[in-house]
Amino acid sequence: MLYVFFFIVFLSLAFLDILKLEFKVRNLFYFIFVSIVIFLSTIRWETGADWESYYYLFGDAEEYWKGKYVEANQIEFGYVWLNYIVSHISPHYTVMLLVNALLAIGIKSYFIRKEPGMLLLVFFFYYCYYIADIASVRQFVASSFVLMSSYYIGRKNKIAYLLSILLACSIHYSAIIFVLAYWLYWCKTTPKILYIILVLSFLLGFFNIAGHILEVVLGLIPGGSFIQSKLMGYQDDGLESASGNPYLFFALGAAKRLIVMPFFIWRLNYIAKVDFERYRGYLNLVIFGNIVYFVFILSIPVMQRLSVYFSFFEIFIWGFFILSFKDRSLQIMVFVIASLYGAMRLYLQINSYYDEYVPFKTIFSEI
Repeated sequence: MLYVFFFIVFLSLAFLDILKLEFKVRNLFYFIFVSIVIFLSTIRWETGADWESYYYLFGDAEEYWKGKYVEANQIEFGYVWLNYIVSHISPHYTVMLLVNALLAIGIKSYFIRKEPGMLLLVFFFYYCYYIADIASVRQFVASSFVLMSSYYIGRKNKIAYLLSILLACSIHYSAIIFVLAYWLYWCKTTPKILYIILVLSFLLGFFNIAGHILEVVLGLIPGGSFIQSKLMGYQDDGLESASGNPYLFFALGAAKRLIVMPFFIWRLNYIAKVDFERYRGYLNLVIFGNIVYFVFILSIPVMQRLSVYFSFFEIFIWGFFILSFKDRSLQIMVFVIASLYGAMRLYLQINSYYDEYVPFKTIFSEI
């Protein structure tokens, strides 16, 4: 299977970061395989969640732009405009897929490369967690601008950070939650505080306390009905909505998070001084993403979409985490265990939407 093949390839490349191969060589491999992933995303056909809705949006982009469809009110203006502009450049949907891939994969790859010591490790986990956005939807495009904003957070450039958030919101309104990231990133947390927060958020989610509070708040604030309608719209047809037994879904999600998060928190005091602020900042963001996930997954499953913007930074934490072990044999052992976890994440990601991902169809299959 194509996905297994690329898992093996990216796993092998990630090992080059462990071996500390010359950066020029690793950078060349990185450029080649990022280009291949973008190419695959461009030539896919009838592959990926919500394929038909995005295909028809592009075909009727002018009508959506004029607001002639009710659905147009549920699709962010930036993404409608993007489809409208590209459709006037070329009527072929493959061109739109190329633009989508450059935004979703290209931007992320550019900022991943800004961690030269672990770029292949991070990209490996990017593939395991998100299939490297090969079948990206508009939230994955929005998350690229969110990642861009985090770069400016690290440089304390508030204007560029806010502009990046605005770009993300024009593609997916849910990205507005990332305005909290500036404060979260620079919050001086300790392992003890993070452990307590993680446990409390799990308990709040398990007893579904926050879901009831949210319903009351939405009923009181101006625009609450609009927010609620957006949530319900995403819940009905959006990506990553929970299905089946909600408590089983909660248990699986909690298991994935509670297995690795304590290890990430424990390693905080072992991170090199030069990387400490970035590691702690990313860890704060991921912990907050876990809070959002735990608190809302049982009451409003679609709210887990909001956690994606924060949990994305887990792929960077893996790189710092693995390289923080200085003993080579121990570092390799941790890498192997992390790779098995990555394999599980990849399997769960594909299996959740198996019919949309398998088989991987391309435009050449159509021909």
